[in-house]
Amino acid sequence: MTNDSAVSLPIQAKVQPRQLFWNILYAVLCTGLALWGAWDYFVTIPQAEADFARFSEAQKTMEELAAVAETRTLQASETETFLAAEAVTKEFKEPPVPPAAYDRAVQLWLYIVGCGVLGTPFFVWNLIVLPRTAAKWRLNEDGSLETPEGAIPADQIANLDMSRWMAKSIATVETSDGRSIKLDDYKFRGMDLIIGALAQRFAPGEWTPEAKPIPKPEVVADAPPRDEDGEIAASEADAPPR
Repeated sequence: MTNDSAVSLPIQAKVQPRQLFWNILYAVLCTGLALWGAWDYFVTIPQAEADFARFSEAQKTMEELAAVAETRTLQASETETFLAAEAVTKEFKEPPVPPAAYDRAVQLWLYIVGCGVLGTPFFVWNLIVLPRTAAKWRLNEDGSLETPEGAIPADQIANLDMSRWMAKSIATVETSDGRSIKLDDYKFRGMDLIIGALAQRFAPGEWTPEAKPIPKPEVVADAPPRDEDGEIAASEADAPPR
């Protein structure tokens, strides 16, 4: 694209599709992790604790009655108690393991609070705010720039800082009253056209309308003349005196 390519004004910014995609993805992911954490916190961990307590109690009862059986014959009620305890232990293929002491805290603070209470609302809020913010970015026909911080008349736009543009996709408008307003192309689609139009105003010949740098023509020095054998021919000034 050459510098002669024209972009019609006004230029209205929109939300970059990738911003919507990632915020939706993170909102769904945070919701899923929060639900998983809540299930573990309210169902899985209490069940594991209950299973471990039942198994431990049954095992303790069997050990106590087995010790009694070594000294005397168990009564009928004691035998029934032993068999009932044995049945409890056989419900488990492997002895249940108690949850770690930190399991509840992890599920509560990392997943329920971190992902559910904080994470999901944050990304959902972004989905609401970003389109509203994008609608406030507009470069008008008269050169004025509308921003979320208010409109800036063309004669109050003092400079455009492009130092971070190629590395971060961010340019900064500097106003005559000392304000610095960041223009972020990573978040907002069409910002490159706004930046390109401003860059052509402040650095004509250096940027395209899409804010791409215009390569500078290479200056090639004139090659010295060569003789028939390809050797550099000596100039008359270098010729020996006659």
